[in-house]
Amino acid sequence: MRALGRWLTEHWIAVGSPLLLLVAWEWASATGLLREAFFPRPSTIAAHLRQLAADGTLWGHTAMTLIRIGWAFALAAVLGVSVGLAMGLWRQLRDGLDPVFAVIYPIPSVLFLPFVSFLVPPGEIALVVTTAVTSFFLIAFSTTQGVRQIDRLVVEAAVHYGARGWRLFATVLLPGALPLIFTGLRLGLGFALIVVVAVEIVRNLLRHCIPRRAPLLRSRRVPRAPAAVGPGRGGAVGMAALLPAALLVLWEICSRFAVVPPRYFPPPTTVGWVLVDRVVAGDLGAQSLVRLARLGSAFAIAALPGVLLGLLMGVARPLRDAVEPYIAFIFPVPKITLLPFLLIILGVGEPAFVLTRATSAFFQIVISTLGGVQTMDPRLLEVGRNYGARGARLFWKIILPAALPSIFTGLRLGLGLALVALVAVEFIAAKSGLGHLVYRHWQMLSTPEMYAAFALVGALGLLLTRGLRALQARVLAWQEEVGSL
Repeated sequence: MRALGRWLTEHWIAVGSPLLLLVAWEWASATGLLREAFFPRPSTIAAHLRQLAADGTLWGHTAMTLIRIGWAFALAAVLGVSVGLAMGLWRQLRDGLDPVFAVIYPIPSVLFLPFVSFLVPPGEIALVVTTAVTSFFLIAFSTTQGVRQIDRLVVEAAVHYGARGWRLFATVLLPGALPLIFTGLRLGLGFALIVVVAVEIVRNLLRHCIPRRAPLLRSRRVPRAPAAVGPGRGGAVGMAALLPAALLVLWEICSRFAVVPPRYFPPPTTVGWVLVDRVVAGDLGAQSLVRLARLGSAFAIAALPGVLLGLLMGVARPLRDAVEPYIAFIFPVPKITLLPFLLIILGVGEPAFVLTRATSAFFQIVISTLGGVQTMDPRLLEVGRNYGARGARLFWKIILPAALPSIFTGLRLGLGLALVALVAVEFIAAKSGLGHLVYRHWQMLSTPEMYAAFALVGALGLLLTRGLRALQARVLAWQEEVGSL
């Protein structure tokens, strides 16, 4: 009991503020301040939970969701940490994979479910693989940043004292990267929950929309595809272009020789010519401008308060105790599910769509910024205080510069998530934008046009994240990078 009392004394804000919010919600719904049809009382929700738990419905569905999350997270964590460490240690590999990651990451994972279902039998395996996609990229990206942010002087000192190869990795590089690895694992676990819920929502719809066919892993002969019109383009400069070019060539060969069904995986040359035609016609150009305007407003709304709140939570323990439970509770909720509530409050229109996208990036930016403040070397604070830095001067000279790498990591991840949410909202509710084009051509099974819209989504993601990375390199010119072993 003493331990419980001591814990409550230390965390009374974290415990009391959610309880206060629930009481306020109960009162507002009971008095009619909130419409109970849309915001039922917490006591009513608790009664329904008890009913579902009593008849066993809740436990069965919860167990199935947890099993799916466990398998998806395990797959994403093992592959993400391994690939992230390799990319952090070998620059050539990072240069090759980075463009691929930047193109694929902004595409909502739930949109991969139809393609995964072409490769493996529709069912639990397809669901787990689709769920693991977003978590994989988050974990790999955070792990890579963790390796790259290790102090180069520490590595040089370890090498000077005889650490080489595996010993250097196990004693210096891996421990130095662990804080950001665990940050990536936390984010990946949250997004595994987000994606598995989203996939569970749309899987039944896709099950009726996807034609019944044998998966590619049970190969069978299919008719040869007619040749696509237009020449392909080759050539690559360096590893950054070589790997994407090799993947496109492999795709082209497999599609032309019907190793994969051309109806679902048209040759990249066909997609390229369709993309050029649509851009010249003005369709994709206009939709891209609409998309950029929506993305800019959503990212600005998320970035400014996200960085500010993350910094304040890092330096003010009471604020962190008060806000962190809400972030931990809301972060795993698929942000697309907030759209109906925002439509109720704000009405149908761009404000509800923009806020839905902004919430996706906001929590990512807050968590990364908070992690940057919490994982900074405490010796830097001691040195700053010894030289007379206090208050605002300590913040501007020590805390903010030390947290900037993690802030930029959060901004890059948040930009990708804003792109993901943008496509998802356009896919579901909007009447314009690239996500709407993807949905329209998917409905008509016009796969070349659908892939052309996908390609433009990926290209925009690549350009924007590369631009943000260039800004990071300019602002953090003092930051040294760990080279290859």
